[in-house]
Amino acid sequence: MRNLAGRLGIQADEDVLQRVALRVPSHARALMGALRSLEITAQAEGRPITLELAERVLAEVVPPPARAIRLGDIEQAVCEVCGVTQAELHSDNRSRRVADPRALAMWLARKYTRAALAEIGQYFGRKSHTSVLGAKDKVENWLKHDAQMAISSGHCSIAEAIRRVEQRLLAG
Repeated sequence: MRNLAGRLGIQADEDVLQRVALRVPSHARALMGALRSLEITAQAEGRPITLELAERVLAEVVPPPARAIRLGDIEQAVCEVCGVTQAELHSDNRSRRVADPRALAMWLARKYTRAALAEIGQYFGRKSHTSVLGAKDKVENWLKHDAQMAISSGHCSIAEAIRRVEQRLLAG
């Protein structure tokens, strides 16, 4: 993503580029179009490219999913990508192999559903909505520090794991 932005002459922070990579389908044309839209909007408004600007532009450029995404859809996609079972995701198991995919699932549930925090927490077997807030903070910290995550096929960056889950969600 950094290379593509550089070739296009676009200056943006790593967090902005990560957000674009997460929200835009992973083919080059779509990524280039999103980056160009971001650059044009920033120039027109006389502002630097910020995460806030990226969110606003991406909301206009990236089409919403064709269907509503449910908690069960997120659960299934995370289980497939991360190699855990639905029972493990709902369990009290706190090993990283299970807790990290659970945190990712709760973060995606906040992003893609209108479910209340308590509903998301309850769905994933947590006692309180604060577990969902903790998952949000954890995943955002992972993204900020480009953390690695175990998935069914080995390890990858958290951004790549999210991209894989989102591809499954958006494919239906």
